[in-house]
Amino acid sequence: MKKIIILLVILCIQVGVGLSQEMYYTLYSNGEFDKLEKRLQQAIANQPQNVLFNHVYGLLYAHTQYQKHDLHKAYEYVAQAKTLYPNISVNDKERFSKLGLTQSRINKDLDTICKQLWNKALDANTIEACNAFINNYDKASKPIKEQAVEYRNNLAFTDAKTKNTIEAYNSFIQTYSKAQQVETAIQLRDEIAYNKVMKTNTLEAFRQFMKEYPQSSFYKQINTLYSQQLFAEATKNKDYKSYEKFIRDNPSNPMLPLAIENMVDIAKQKQDIKLLKKTVDYSVGIHYNYALYEYFKEFTKDGEYLTLYTFVQQYPRSFLDTLLAKEFKIAEKGERLDLAKPYDTVMAKYFEEYIKLAAPKEKAFVALQKYISNDVIAKNWKQALTKVKTFEPYFGKNNPKILDLIAILSAPYDANIIVRSIPGQVNTPTGGEYAPIITADNKHLYFCGSKRPDNIGNEDIFISDNEQGEWGKPKLLRELSTPQYNEAVISISTDGTQMIYFREGIIYYSEKSFGGWSQGVSVSDYINSGEWTGDAWITGDGKALIFAAVRSEGMNYYTQQNANLGVYHGAIHHQSDLYVSIKQSSGAWGKPKSLGPVINTIYTERSPFLYHDMKTLYFSSDGHGGVGNLDVFKTTRLSDTCWDCWSTPINLGKEINTPEENWGYRISPDAKNFYFAARKTGEKFNDIMYVSIPAKFLPEHVVCLTGTLVDSKNKPISATIIYEDLTLGTIVGEAKTDPIDGSYFIVLPNGKLYGYYVQHDTYYPQSHFVDLTKSKESRTVREDIKAVSFDQMKQEKIAVRLNNLFFDTNKSELLPYSIPELQRVAKIIQTYQLRIEISGHTDNVGEDNFNMDLSLRRAQAVKDFLVAHGCDSALFEVKGYGETKPAQTNETVEGRAKNRRVELRFL
Repeated sequence: MKKIIILLVILCIQVGVGLSQEMYYTLYSNGEFDKLEKRLQQAIANQPQNVLFNHVYGLLYAHTQYQKHDLHKAYEYVAQAKTLYPNISVNDKERFSKLGLTQSRINKDLDTICKQLWNKALDANTIEACNAFINNYDKASKPIKEQAVEYRNNLAFTDAKTKNTIEAYNSFIQTYSKAQQVETAIQLRDEIAYNKVMKTNTLEAFRQFMKEYPQSSFYKQINTLYSQQLFAEATKNKDYKSYEKFIRDNPSNPMLPLAIENMVDIAKQKQDIKLLKKTVDYSVGIHYNYALYEYFKEFTKDGEYLTLYTFVQQYPRSFLDTLLAKEFKIAEKGERLDLAKPYDTVMAKYFEEYIKLAAPKEKAFVALQKYISNDVIAKNWKQALTKVKTFEPYFGKNNPKILDLIAILSAPYDANIIVRSIPGQVNTPTGGEYAPIITADNKHLYFCGSKRPDNIGNEDIFISDNEQGEWGKPKLLRELSTPQYNEAVISISTDGTQMIYFREGIIYYSEKSFGGWSQGVSVSDYINSGEWTGDAWITGDGKALIFAAVRSEGMNYYTQQNANLGVYHGAIHHQSDLYVSIKQSSGAWGKPKSLGPVINTIYTERSPFLYHDMKTLYFSSDGHGGVGNLDVFKTTRLSDTCWDCWSTPINLGKEINTPEENWGYRISPDAKNFYFAARKTGEKFNDIMYVSIPAKFLPEHVVCLTGTLVDSKNKPISATIIYEDLTLGTIVGEAKTDPIDGSYFIVLPNGKLYGYYVQHDTYYPQSHFVDLTKSKESRTVREDIKAVSFDQMKQEKIAVRLNNLFFDTNKSELLPYSIPELQRVAKIIQTYQLRIEISGHTDNVGEDNFNMDLSLRRAQAVKDFLVAHGCDSALFEVKGYGETKPAQTNETVEGRAKNRRVELRFL
């Protein structure tokens, strides 16, 4: 009975509750919002988790006629109902269902509220409103949320486009990373960045772009531009080192192949085969086949079997194997010609076949020289020319060596240029004479003699004196000749006091003293460090030594001694280049430097001779073409400060050059003849010969400056004479006086104002000058110098003339050319610290008073200079004597010039 009562009570409660809950919807439907609000406030307070109460409260807040209408609260309550509904019991769901409260009803009502909220956000039409909706109403349906997000993204993207800056697009991309406009935003941002970078156009700008936008569609283009500009800036010097450094520093740069191509071009322009091979090593993995093929073409252009073999040793397997096999077959035909021997017409067809196959290889040209050699010897120029032109097409269009050979053979022959034996007693019928060297003053001839009756060894040094135009009986130079070695003079300094001679592949140096020539010493370890060294020549100013040598740094392929190398390039030669060594301030010779690729080739260069004009160089070469084995060439130095700047060598023509070896040519002091050694037809030994130099190959005119240096008792003084360019204030060279007679000899190129002075610890540096600024002819200037010692100046109060002071006419301002002289005087005064009289003098032209004043002003100008350069003003007494103390007669121009002077005298 008790259980029945309890069940009835529960049933009544449930019916009551159902009726009461239905009431909420009824009140809502009837619009009784105030009553509904009161009941809901109490109900929610008691049952905050009640689905129906939350749902109805949400509907109430959503109703527009409710005075507290609030869509946000409506959303919160309905959203709460949506959250609670899945967790209620099945009975509650059935009961609510009867009231029309289902999950779908809640979802629908929530969707309606969210739409209204979204419409409000749309009305606001701001990113903030959209974000507020998206962030605050996460229970909205997916379509509404997607619409809100899309709309918000559009607004944000539109805003970014309006601002159209990198920052705006970056902000959009970072904030709305999932927006469909992100891809477009990235493209627009990158486009702005790209345009900005292109306007800046710097490496740093390119580098920063690639760092910030690695995925950009512009990345590849910017990377290309960056690579190109990096390449351009890194290699702006366009030299090999810059390309080399670029490759090392940028191993993945796409410009590497171009760097390799440029390195190849530079190496080829320099004719530096070692540099080209180095480029091949760099090209591995970059542009290897290209570099290797270019190296192969350049390296094997000599056409020699030996060189092909050397290439295969360097690169045993390569894509060039088929080509190599073909080249070897051609080279074998060249080997069978035996080009070191005289040409035999029996071999004509073999020569012709080889030339056609091998041209334009160098060995084919050598074969062509041999092929025409008999015609050249017979002076059958027309026949030789016809043969050359027959083979011209095989050497390609405008082959320079073929064109030069054609020009040589086509040129008119000067029959007046005849080889003659040197006059006098030098040549002997039973021995050989060669390597002639004539001193610059034309007084002595040095040469090498072999198998002469007066020899003490195999090859010895002899000297002959000039006796009224003929060379006297030679004498053995016993100081330097030995029984056990071979010696030959190869150069004598212009002043005749220094000798360079050759002994067993080494260059030696000797000085002339009162007792003869000193014991020779190695000229320099620098110079003699090669495999072979010879043919040295001291330049006219004594400051440089030009020589031939086989050195590892040379342009030649092979540095073996000629006997070990065998026949190469059609002969057995030392594979030598020409080098120069500059005398250092210490007097030692500096590290040799190549004369450069204009002169040197991969073949042989020998016997350099730089004339006294310091410009015209004659040398022998078998690498510049021509008619013979070694031809003589002339080239001109293009700058007096550069030793590898030369004009293109010119062949001296068929009057001088023959198919044989033409080398060892030396020019006579008057620059009219070549002196050399040659073997007459049928003779066993060489004789010294001479031949006129064709006018077009003559060097520039020079001026010979000569005289004697003696003391007050006319005794010769052994001293150094320094000569300088007064315009530049630089020392040009130095000469030593002959220790026996005090004579000096200097050769000066025309075109400059020279000063020269005595350098000796005992004597005042007496100076003179010679003005060659307008001189264009050869002549000899004699100036005997009587030196005054410092002791004489102090004890005898002897006045010395400052010859190298220069003033404009009737002016007292010192001209710049006076500075070298006055700088020397300043050092003397500072050393001795004695009182000095500076006296000015004039000639007798003009008024006495003016001359007196002018002489005083000039003397004062000298004092002012000396004081300004550190001399004590109190030491000087300045006087002007005008014309009152003439040194010579005023009746001649020369005398008046001598009278215009400034003198110094110790007091």
